[in-house]
Amino acid sequence: VLASDATYTTESVMQNQALAGLMAIQNQQVFQMPNSLEAWDSPVPSGVLGELFIASILFPNQYSADQFAQDVNAYYREFYDFDASFVG
Repeated sequence: VLASDATYTTESVMQNQALAGLMAIQNQQVFQMPNSLEAWDSPVPSGVLGELFIASILFPNQYSADQFAQDVNAYYREFYDFDASFVG
């Protein structure tokens, strides 16, 4: 999982020959933290959403991307009275 503000992309990581032996590369399971609302991988109150994002990647059968998107929207409605309209 790449940082939300990484200067490199998932594509550049996937194509990096020095990393070719990693299982994540071989299985094409490289992800970048979303950053459209705020950095969920920083020490901010919404950091819990970063943990939920990772759960949706690691355990998609138990916690789907759709459920994650619903939880993101509910979080911003509850704590900021803001319609995030987040789509996972």
